[in-house]
Amino acid sequence: MSREEYLRVVLGEVNDYNSIRGGERKVGVIVSMDRKMDGFAMEECVALAKKLKEEGEPVVGVDLCGNPTAGDPKTFKRHFEEAKKAGLGVTLHIAEVSDATALMQKRSSS
Repeated sequence: MSREEYLRVVLGEVNDYNSIRGGERKVGVIVSMDRKMDGFAMEECVALAKKLKEEGEPVVGVDLCGNPTAGDPKTFKRHFEEAKKAGLGVTLHIAEVSDATALMQKRSSS
């Protein structure tokens, strides 16, 4: 199953839920990107989030998740900028491993 197929299944369920709530949008979808993903996969996630939002689907943002010691934070910046330009929200998870604060401090000082 491709990322797009997966997102469309999730969005179908979200839309079903929203429709039983009288059409009032109560639930939105945040497309997650794991820090272990390469730039091409992250680019695909942002492009899908933008496309689905433009189609009227309840996609509200993108998220960066996963081990904060993985990946290079500088490479995430352009993907977040692209998402923000498209009107998508951005969320970040930064403490998903034990002693994450010390790890992040060490990485930011290098």
